[in-house]
Amino acid sequence: MGDYAESEPETKAVVNTINKFKENIKIYISFHSYGGYWLTSWAHTTDLPQNYLELNSIGVHALNGIREQNEWVRYSLGTVSQVLYIAGGTSMDWARLKAGIPYAYTVELRGKGFIEEKTNIIPIGNEMWSAMKEIAVNQDDWSNSAVSFREDFKHPL
Repeated sequence: MGDYAESEPETKAVVNTINKFKENIKIYISFHSYGGYWLTSWAHTTDLPQNYLELNSIGVHALNGIREQNEWVRYSLGTVSQVLYIAGGTSMDWARLKAGIPYAYTVELRGKGFIEEKTNIIPIGNEMWSAMKEIAVNQDDWSNSAVSFREDFKHPL
């Protein structure tokens, strides 16, 4: 929380970096704890964005990736205002509206609290890795982006 939008140095650094590379950024994902939600734009209104069907499709791919790791894990998918409540000032909406990134999400990681048990960190990380891979390998379904997933790129854990 700063005095005004983009007033804090950490926020300025993120904004400046995104603005520098925004022509090459096709997807923005902000990770949070906790709740088990894969949230799409918009947060600030109940209106749906024009590309909601694409956003939803990408979300389905991501959730399929999560289920490849742990088939019992379920995330709720939808706009912030549909699934939770109207929320102003989200980085996801900023990424879409100000930076022009076409696909923006907030992921509320599964768990029981803001501080997760150590035994769940690697499984949750593996689930997110699988979700990112699923998004990348299915990008032809949603984007003509030049980004591609390299099979030789290994998960760091």
